[in-house]
Parts: sequence; C-alpha cells; structure tokens
Amino acid sequence: IRNDGTLTIRDSSEAKSGKITNTVVGEPGQDGCYGLIDNYGTLTIESGNFVDVAHGNASSIRNRKTATLVINGGTFINTADDSAKGANFQGAGNAFVYSDGKNVLVTGGTFTMEKIKYTPAFKIVYADSLSPGKCTIENATIRTYQSSALEAAGGTVTIKDADIQVAEANSYYGTALAVSNRGVINVEGGTFT
Repeated sequence: IRNDGTLTIRDSSEAKSGKITNTVVGEPGQDGCYGLIDNYGTLTIESGNFVDVAHGNASSIRNRKTATLVINGGTFINTADDSAKGANFQGAGNAFVYSDGKNVLVTGGTFTMEKIKYTPAFKIVYADSLSPGKCTIENATIRTYQSSALEAAGGTVTIKDADIQVAEANSYYGTALAVSNRGVINVEGGTFT
C-alpha cells in the first residue's frame, strides 16, 4: 500500500482476523520490497494483523521524510524468509518501522521479530535539520530474536512504559536499545529484558 494522503487502518471484523500480509522477498542483500505500507502522508493504524516475510534493506512500514505515523494498536509479526537460513537469517528481515519522517507515535501494539539477527524493530533516522526523525513509544510490547528493539540512528526517541525483550545477545545488534549517528533515546519507563 502506498499512502499519499490520509489513511486509517482499523480491523472492524468481529473475530479481529483482518490481515495485511507481504510475501514478496528480495534477493539476500538486496532492497527487496518495502513491505506493507509506504507512507508519504498521514497514516493511523488502530488495529489489525500485519505479517511481513520480506528481507533486505527495507521495512514493513516506511515513514517518509514529510510523513506522520500513528500506531495505536495491532499485532505485527516479521517472520523472516526461510530462504535465508543458510546465512543464519543474516539480513533476513525488514524493520517494522523505518522512519525519517517528522513524527512517529506508538501508543500500543505487539511487535514480534522472529529469527532476525541484525534488523531492529524500529529504526528512526535523521533526515535533515528541517525534519529530524522523532518517535515516541509507549504501552507497546516489542519482542526480537538477535536484533535491537529500537535504534535511534540520528533520530530522537522517547520510550514510556514499553515492554521490550531481546531473546539472545548479538553484540551491538542484539541490545534492547541502540544509538548511532548522534541519535538520542530518552527512557522514561518500561521493562527491558
């Protein structure tokens, strides 16, 4: 889905079984697919199930330089592509959210990164002085395998009452939080395992 306007996604089914799935994988080490949603406008996710199998230098939700992203709930699963097993799933996953947009606000949701070794669940980068990437995460649950839950790669992130768990160590990549390129993370509460 490419959003150039205002898009709200809400699962209105009684069983809460609405799902958006990406099964397109790129070649290992290539850009692959921009996952589920390429956001140039204002995107609000209220609920639903989001499953991404893609791998490469991409993202499940790409929040562009002038875009705004709000996630209030939902279940997000990145499964990694089985064809990458030979490389120990190296590079075998998209970030859930990759943003150099002006604003990302997450106030709920469950994010699970399966089998992925190097790609963070959230990567907030610095676009330029006019629109530095900013993100606030609160009341969200983030589970990763051997990758960071969140990387502030030049952007600024505030965490409030998030539940973050990394299954296994993997040097810089397997930490709960990672900061690079003069990024900033402000922790105001939460559980980090």
